[in-house]
Amino acid sequence: MGCMDVKLLRQAAFVATLRTADALEADVAGLLKPDRLSPPLYNVLRIVAGAGAEGLRCGEIGERLISREPDVTRLVDRLARRRLVGRRRDRSDGRVVRVVMTSTGQALLDRLAGPMLALHDAQFGALPRADLERLVALLDRVHGR
Repeated sequence: MGCMDVKLLRQAAFVATLRTADALEADVAGLLKPDRLSPPLYNVLRIVAGAGAEGLRCGEIGERLISREPDVTRLVDRLARRRLVGRRRDRSDGRVVRVVMTSTGQALLDRLAGPMLALHDAQFGALPRADLERLVALLDRVHGR
């Protein structure tokens, strides 16, 4: 790669990043499948859990998603049918509906926390701390442009 044109090198970096992301997400999807969750559903659960008791509007959830989903309401509906999240009216503006975590949803997240950390250990365990810090910094630079 030493002689590769910088434009081709950028293209190679793009392809390698996409392949890596796809492989990492496939691992996560496999872990979540027995619980009938997809990575986007899991992401919504984590976002709602992080919001605390106040919850979030669907638009706020959409802004925080890792990958953009065109229909956050549909994802929330699927979680609500399973009683993993709930909906409630905003206290100050009854027109606003907030998505909140249920105890069932929190229990599922708690149960998945250990296996998810173990998966990430397996995915990135070959990299020493300094390499991980550099990788995160580089990816943040690309993302932040």
